[in-house]
Amino acid sequence: MLTRRQREVLDAIITFTQENNYPPTVREIGSMIGSKSPSTVQDLLKKLKRKGFVTWEPKIPRTIRIIKRIERRVKHGTRGKEPDYRVC
Repeated sequence: MLTRRQREVLDAIITFTQENNYPPTVREIGSMIGSKSPSTVQDLLKKLKRKGFVTWEPKIPRTIRIIKRIERRVKHGTRGKEPDYRVC
């Protein structure tokens, strides 16, 4: 199960990569999720890596890859609530 912040990081990586055709840096992810601390983003990425959602090459920028996707399922009448997610 992913936390809200972990889902935000995955969404940020997917969105950035789709828009730019290359993955974001840790600082760019932080900017997208409203975090000024690279260490917070790094911690979230490490947790996602342990859960099998992302991988990257150490010490090489822009190598973050999604290896397990989540699918957002939005229900009617759930305004203001978190959407459900399912691992694809």
